[in-house]
Amino acid sequence: MSLVRLDQGLAAQASQIVDRIRQRGGWTPEIVSRLMGLPAQLRSGGLPATLAFLYAKSTGQGGLGEAYETVWAALVEEVRQGLGWAEAPADAPALFIALADPAQTPAGALARASERAELLAVWLRRLTEALEGRDEPEDGHG
Repeated sequence: MSLVRLDQGLAAQASQIVDRIRQRGGWTPEIVSRLMGLPAQLRSGGLPATLAFLYAKSTGQGGLGEAYETVWAALVEEVRQGLGWAEAPADAPALFIALADPAQTPAGALARASERAELLAVWLRRLTEALEGRDEPEDGHG
């Protein structure tokens, strides 16, 4: 898959994620903040830690928990595709065990999967920025 096609596919996927979150009522200042910080969280904490955070938060009630669940599921799917797994592990503990096992997830493959997840997160941030707008005046001054 070419870089352009990958980028276009991730943009479309991010758009679907944002639409799903908004339709479920999870578009709150907290989720906007989390989406804006997701690329940095992936870079600084790593993919497994970010997935653990999203999984823990996805068990919450209401729109916010559903928003975290939506992002969690999308990143797990990105990982599955990036690692070439036919299907994702059955549950979160199995996923974390697979990611930690070099026999199932070699370091290079995990790095590639992390990069794909980060690219998706960048698109989520871009779309969030577009929806939230800028606090700058339209003339660019101030």
